[in-house]
Amino acid sequence: MKRILLFLCLISLSLSSCTDDDNCGECFTPPPTFAFDLVAEDTGENVFASGEYDQDDVLVFDRLNDDEERDFEFITENNLNYIVFTDIGEETETVNLQIRLGGNDIFTLYIDAERKDDGCCTFTEYKEFKIEGSEFETNTQTGVYAILVKKIW
Repeated sequence: MKRILLFLCLISLSLSSCTDDDNCGECFTPPPTFAFDLVAEDTGENVFASGEYDQDDVLVFDRLNDDEERDFEFITENNLNYIVFTDIGEETETVNLQIRLGGNDIFTLYIDAERKDDGCCTFTEYKEFKIEGSEFETNTQTGVYAILVKKIW
């Protein structure tokens, strides 16, 4: 009798098990970090490491929000000296940022991001990404954008 009950319980459990769609667990894909390395166009050296500029010389303005100042991180670990945005794409948004160095406009960053949910996981889809006002190179290994800064006299 116990064997029959055990057998029926096992059959019952196997018939009522969840499909992959119902049991996908928690899944959250954070948006990528956007990191910018400002390098002198003539030498290729980071303008902060060379001492030409200080991190206090950087200002970021939100062009879609009355040029209000926008927060950013400045990574100095291992002498990297990167300007970093970690929150772009956490929600559906369009950003249009003006990055200024020593009182001069260096580049504009435009991103149109849409936060999506596929029923199991959330992720960010980038509909448009533009860097304007400066030449740049992308390091495909690190994802860091090297912004070429012209000498301003």
